[in-house]
Amino acid sequence: MNLKHLIAPYRPAIALTYGLTFFEKACLLAYPALTGLTVDGMMSHSYTGLILLIGTWLAHMLVAYFRQRYDTRTFTKIYVFVANKVVLTQKERG
Repeated sequence: MNLKHLIAPYRPAIALTYGLTFFEKACLLAYPALTGLTVDGMMSHSYTGLILLIGTWLAHMLVAYFRQRYDTRTFTKIYVFVANKVVLTQKERG
């Protein structure tokens, strides 16, 4: 059995983990632009940029928190599954 078959049952969980990671990185990339919008807006007494920056930061923090908890559980389950398969295979081989 190869790695592709071992992790096949966990493909949706892994895809979700990587999707959440992508969202986190997109937030990190948006910070400089949003900071510029915030500074420009504050100079013209507009709080729109600040609200967008705070909203993005909050979304980033919430997604980061849940992603870290979720991917730890996901990859721990995969590890346990693979470790069990290895142990059972080794016992069968003697």
